[in-house]
Amino acid sequence: MKKIIALVLALVMAMSLVACGGNTAKEETPAADNAAIVTYVEDNKAELISSMEEAFATSSGMTCTSDIKVEGMGFVITLNINELDDVDEATKQLLQDTFSTMEDTFDMLVESMQEEIPDIEYFQVVINEVDGDELVTITAGDK
Repeated sequence: MKKIIALVLALVMAMSLVACGGNTAKEETPAADNAAIVTYVEDNKAELISSMEEAFATSSGMTCTSDIKVEGMGFVITLNINELDDVDEATKQLLQDTFSTMEDTFDMLVESMQEEIPDIEYFQVVINEVDGDELVTITAGDK
């Protein structure tokens, strides 16, 4: 249970870094496509991944490997948690239920990102076990 609580706290902390990170200038007129999102991710990917993995390790005591990729008008963050493997279905459901109660927090992070990237509509976080088996998927905003 400690790992689950740590996972929840670490994810919120890591997502806060993503929402606050980056140095892309705000566009005067938002583009009709996802060019601003692609540019933001390309310009900040290494820094965002490094900061996210470091914050995750510090706050949870667990390590992860992560990736960020643009999909449509948002982006998907994938976290593979190195210390989690063969998590039972009840724990997976607990994680999903916990993150579901935090929808407002994640939506506020999307709104924060929209100040810098007006075109962004959503972000999604896919949390996997070390072997790639999905634990939970969190979507914030409108995908």
